[in-house]
Amino acid sequence: FNYAFDLPTKTALKVKIQVRVSENTTLFVETPNEVKNKFLANFAKLYRLGFDFEPQIFLCRDRDLPFASEINVTYSTDGGTTYKSDILEASYDEKFTISPNDVEVEVI
Repeated sequence: FNYAFDLPTKTALKVKIQVRVSENTTLFVETPNEVKNKFLANFAKLYRLGFDFEPQIFLCRDRDLPFASEINVTYSTDGGTTYKSDILEASYDEKFTISPNDVEVEVI
């Protein structure tokens, strides 16, 4: 049998995360670095080659940030010029990559 493989086409993403702390919380509020580490760990665990990039599934209030009242995750494919929050569709051989240096977190 002949086999053929396509090497993945890598697409680098920049990510901005804005977490609004609930006014009613008595829970510990995590630092931006801790939020970034949770996001990157969830991305490594949940994302696979060819999957669409759904920014809101990588941080969840109930699972990851119970102190938050709102979590907004946006991404940029053009080096940070424009940011979007809608689902980014991938082709079967496209792999989205996120460097830790390309994740910006704001906890307000």
